Amino acid sequence: MQSPLYHSLFPNQTSFAEERLRTRLNLVMDQEKIFKAIDDDPSLIGAGVVYIDSRGTAITLREFEPICFTKPVKVILREPPREVAATEYVSEVKANQRESEMVLEAAGAALSCGAIVLGLLERPLR
Repeated sequence: MQSPLYHSLFPNQTSFAEERLRTRLNLVMDQEKIFKAIDDDPSLIGAGVVYIDSRGTAITLREFEPICFTKPVKVILREPPREVAATEYVSEVKANQRESEMVLEAAGAALSCGAIVLGLLERPLR
């Protein structure tokens, strides 16, 4: 597995797993139909689309297009793990609060960092 530093130095290089996933998705999924369904929702027009497979490999299927919104909107399509039934996975995701907890943690971190920045800006520069 390549390090994040490698990807930052060579952003156009994709891993073998990402290429294999992209090829598989092109064969089994009508991406244009999915993009049209997403764009039919007024709150998601031009949203970026990210697909995460059962192994955790993530690829961007479509970048965000600022058609109606300037703040980026992303739709994440996540494949259920192979060893879990689809209905069980859906109920597990609905019951799991991990994603909402992550958003709350990120908001708390942003507030804390924002307070530090404001404090630094308030101090006169020497």
